Amino acid sequence: MEGMYGNVDAVEKQQEEPRGFEQSGKLDTAMKGTVEQAQMQDQQLLETASSPFMIYNKNHQLCVEVEAGESLTAATCHPPSPTKLFRWVLGGRLLHVGSGRCVGVAQSASQRAVRLEPCDAQRPQQHWVCGEGGLLGLAGVTPPLYFNYGNSIRSVVMLYTGNKEWSRWVVYDSHRDLCSRACDVCTPCRLGWAFFQDRCYFYSTSLSAWDMANTSCAAQGAQLLTMDSPAEQKYIRETLKAPSAWVGITNQVLKGAWSWANGTLLTPGISYWQAREPSSRAGEHCALVLPNGHWNDRPCAELHHWVCEGPV
Repeated sequence: MEGMYGNVDAVEKQQEEPRGFEQSGKLDTAMKGTVEQAQMQDQQLLETASSPFMIYNKNHQLCVEVEAGESLTAATCHPPSPTKLFRWVLGGRLLHVGSGRCVGVAQSASQRAVRLEPCDAQRPQQHWVCGEGGLLGLAGVTPPLYFNYGNSIRSVVMLYTGNKEWSRWVVYDSHRDLCSRACDVCTPCRLGWAFFQDRCYFYSTSLSAWDMANTSCAAQGAQLLTMDSPAEQKYIRETLKAPSAWVGITNQVLKGAWSWANGTLLTPGISYWQAREPSSRAGEHCALVLPNGHWNDRPCAELHHWVCEGPV
């Protein structure tokens, strides 16, 4: 249309074109920001990484390797190369040095192939924990699923429920536990919590009555310590700095019987009571752990430190 202002359609077209360029510029800026964010995340990943190591199975006398694609297999350990090197990174994840990708699985199920994936701290299938005797398992899974080689006709590393020799891995050369190479920031536990086997532990710095300590743990998605294995008792004995700390044992839930705070009876055959304890004196309805790793019953209203225990 033409008029006193000339060709109006042409003017409108001219006015519309810069919008397209503007939108394109915004898209380029957004893409640039995404790339920069990814680069920053990669840099943070490397800054929190442990030194590189090779994952070795003594029974096979082989090291884990990624030759091509995303599957993990096993090969002779010599010569060392980036295809056989891994590093622990933030959150209990394993970073493959050669590809810059993380070790994970598509699904938390037995006989699923272990593979390389883009690193994602939010994916539970990329978090690993060390167990006794060289076991390496997927974190937070019951029953446990272990990093295994030898039970697949495809000759790939996979998840497996068995915990025999083909599921046991150490650092090549030193034969030390894989987690001996992990740094403090690589623990799968949140800040301020300590990691042991497949659990996280919090040691309070303040004092509280038993009920408040129990509530504090529950508010954090955890529970007062349930110390039910010799290995866990040894760990608590070595790490407890307070003169005493509340644990999740009481006789208030099941009248006349000592139980865990959730109402389940203490594990049969496992007892860490101090000599001549529990004394069951009037008012002593809750239990403490002492620096020697043994329990003592005390009045629940007393103020003590406490230990929370929760999942990774």
